Amino acid sequence: MRDACDIVDEITARRASLHILDLAVDTSTPAGKFMLQVFAAVAELERAQIRNRQAQGIAAARKRGTHLGRRPALSTDQIKAVRALRDTGASLRTLATTFAVSPRTIERALQQTKDDAGD
Repeated sequence: MRDACDIVDEITARRASLHILDLAVDTSTPAGKFMLQVFAAVAELERAQIRNRQAQGIAAARKRGTHLGRRPALSTDQIKAVRALRDTGASLRTLATTFAVSPRTIERALQQTKDDAGD
């Protein structure tokens, strides 16, 4: 809403007015300015409701144990294989090439298994 008011103020400062034809809004009149503010407030409310519904959906998915985000690059079995090969001395680069992922993905997988073992 603040952005809409700032835009109208900028237009007014340049001695012009905003006419939104399909909404019958004319900011050169007090009623037109009021209507624009009402529309902006309604849009702000709708955006806040969308954010709220999205947050509720994410919370419900987490409660159900649903994985959020993109699919892991390595399966649990692959991560176990990475750990076993790393224990035999395989380099990060070799493991990355073997599993067709980046060396950073291998590092994260190894860190994850280390963190899981500490729990």
